[in-house]
Amino acid sequence: MKLFITILIILFFPFFALGHGLEPELQADPGKLPGEIWYVFERPAEWIEVNILTISTKKKAEKKLQFSSERVAEMGALLYIPNVRQKYLKLALKRYQYFLASAEDMAEKIIFLDGKEIGVAEELEQETRLQEKFLRELKEGASIEKMPVEVSQALTEARTQNEKMFRFMVEKYQANDQDIRRDRIIISKHMALVREAILTVSDQEKIKTAVGLLDEAEKYRIAGLNLEAYDLIKKAKDLIY
Repeated sequence: MKLFITILIILFFPFFALGHGLEPELQADPGKLPGEIWYVFERPAEWIEVNILTISTKKKAEKKLQFSSERVAEMGALLYIPNVRQKYLKLALKRYQYFLASAEDMAEKIIFLDGKEIGVAEELEQETRLQEKFLRELKEGASIEKMPVEVSQALTEARTQNEKMFRFMVEKYQANDQDIRRDRIIISKHMALVREAILTVSDQEKIKTAVGLLDEAEKYRIAGLNLEAYDLIKKAKDLIY
């Protein structure tokens, strides 16, 4: 199915294909899962890795962002365990929310102290966007009869932290043409996420409305009004997701 969708994208949405073609998938190893015998050692090991073995604040933020993606992968792995206990999904969600919120907060503080570290924000924006894509695809999984609410909550968290970071970048660090181009590219990647999701929707009214929102967002993107474009894309996501 994914191959078929990709072919359709390339044939009928060439702009989307260019923006999306080499976009990476979420790269994260879930490690030990809740309920497994060695899982009890994972949490203290992560604490030691962040608080003792990692010195710089920037590296600590990177570690927490990495751990947030591992929790997303963990949720994905748990969903395919027959009769998985809901408390395990809740635990994965809680840890995901903690690591991601902490990574976002640290990223803002790092950049506030040194504006040249804007790359930290770009990394977090990309990773949360990939988390969003992964979680949305989990919700679309045809083999999952009933999707746990924790997946929707995690998807909301990914989108919330992504928006928070993107707004931070645009409002405080979009000072020249290069910055505007950077944020235009990010907007095009969010548009690609929606166009990909549209291909799995059968409701024609939703599709028509979402496409109209994306067309309007593209006008703002071209004009360099990236926050306005982001807001329109957000509406399209709310409709399609």
